Amino acid sequence: MNSRRSLAAAMAVSAALIIVFFSPSLAQAQTSNSDASHQGQIYGNVQTANEAAFNQLRLDDVTIVVRRVKSGRTGRIVGFSAVKDGKYAIEMGSLPAGKYVVMVDPGASSYKQGERLVEYPGPQGSKRQNWTISTDQNAIPSLE
Repeated sequence: MNSRRSLAAAMAVSAALIIVFFSPSLAQAQTSNSDASHQGQIYGNVQTANEAAFNQLRLDDVTIVVRRVKSGRTGRIVGFSAVKDGKYAIEMGSLPAGKYVVMVDPGASSYKQGERLVEYPGPQGSKRQNWTISTDQNAIPSLE
């Protein structure tokens, strides 16, 4: 009987320690908007509305552009990335946290443009912005 109580007590202590040590890191991982592999970047996926193979090939003409927002107005271009294999990543370097406009530039493709105001967390974080693009309507940003 004593060994059962000892075992139960040891299991309770172990469970408590696991909760104490791992709960903060789990909560942080769920609330973080940063992906370590994309630190210092604005990045995401670009897909076509119907994801047909032919349409995916035409994504090579699309560029994602980032502009800084200053005094409530769209400022200069601070970065850009071609879309390759449905993905893009823009290195933000040492640019500070703040508001930036992420824009879809369709280039020579037949896709429509689009833009979204995002809050970039600064060089120690990252911001993911996915897009769905179409030839019929403006690019649609995901609402992550």
